[in-house]
Amino acid sequence: MDEGNNIMTSSLSRYSPKAAHHPAAFKIKYLLLLLLTITTTTIHAQEFLWYVTWESASLCNKKVATDFQSWEQSYTSLQTCCEEKFSYDYDNCCNPTAPGLASCFEEACIVRTCSN
Repeated sequence: MDEGNNIMTSSLSRYSPKAAHHPAAFKIKYLLLLLLTITTTTIHAQEFLWYVTWESASLCNKKVATDFQSWEQSYTSLQTCCEEKFSYDYDNCCNPTAPGLASCFEEACIVRTCSN
């Protein structure tokens, strides 16, 4: 926290030496640090997990991890969901036709760099 405070103080000093030590400058620095902390927490809270739907367009679908009930089975990827629940129809499961869903291959490429 002190390092972030020093960086902001030196940035403010560059533009106005008196402004860096003004009480309002402290409030601005505090609010910026608070905003960065809240934003980071919010981004990390949006982890998605997969679940079985049994719908033909998307045998597995995803939702925010925090929306799962304790009794619900979840999977870390579409591929895992398809392998464990739909091994008999793996190709269909891994290539959903529902809007907004990627295939197993596309999902894997999002996580790591793929080449065709």
